[in-house]
Amino acid sequence: MKSEVFERLYAQKLVAEPGCWKTCNGGFCCSNNHPDFDFDFITTQGTDIVYLPREYQWANERLATFENTDGRYPSVLELDLGEFSIGIVYSKCQLLGACEGVIDKPLLCRLYPFLPVYRYSGEFERTIPSSTFDVTFDAIGQSSPCTVLNQKNYDVEFGSGSFYRSLDTYVLFYLRCASHLAVAMTVAIKDNAKLMSLSGKQFWKRWELLHLGGRFLADDLLTEKILGEYRSAQSSDPEFSLAEEKALLKSIREAN
Repeated sequence: MKSEVFERLYAQKLVAEPGCWKTCNGGFCCSNNHPDFDFDFITTQGTDIVYLPREYQWANERLATFENTDGRYPSVLELDLGEFSIGIVYSKCQLLGACEGVIDKPLLCRLYPFLPVYRYSGEFERTIPSSTFDVTFDAIGQSSPCTVLNQKNYDVEFGSGSFYRSLDTYVLFYLRCASHLAVAMTVAIKDNAKLMSLSGKQFWKRWELLHLGGRFLADDLLTEKILGEYRSAQSSDPEFSLAEEKALLKSIREAN
């Protein structure tokens, strides 16, 4: 596995306000703390930290993760698309921002609250919210509790080209998939009349059940878009393949 891309990305200060989580007592991104969040299953007073599969493999071999510091194995979410799989690896974190010297922040934490989306040729397209919570806040017309959520700052930073030059096709592909997921989730939320009729704690209780049940992403069009994205990535970079992703996800899942 080529690791240069993650070495480059982890060496950068990627957020517009580096260390912002240290200034707001862990922050929304580290705590999932919101007055309307009264979840039964989703972590509160903490969060789930998320890795790309190859990122996790790289980080677990070279950096500090919960697995190699205190033996806590991660969970795996896999979307099997037949010819290949995509997925994420995630671990529960209750450090509330006090992670320096404990574990190394994954890429998603370093990028929060936005992800950049680029064409494979390098053109910057847009930023998208980097968490399902913030996608939902956008969908229902509410503001995220994040205090540094200034999209203009991130548009300038990501649009400068320096971040794109650190990427490879693997990360570009996953960023574009995240964009398709955000769109599908937004449409599903807005089209759910029963959910949209609710507010406050009732809304988020219903949202939790739908989200964990995969109802926001059960969309044939989404599958088609991801398959099309894969073909586009391979057309741009003939050496790109996810043929080994399914086996990698399985090995991470079965390690414990």
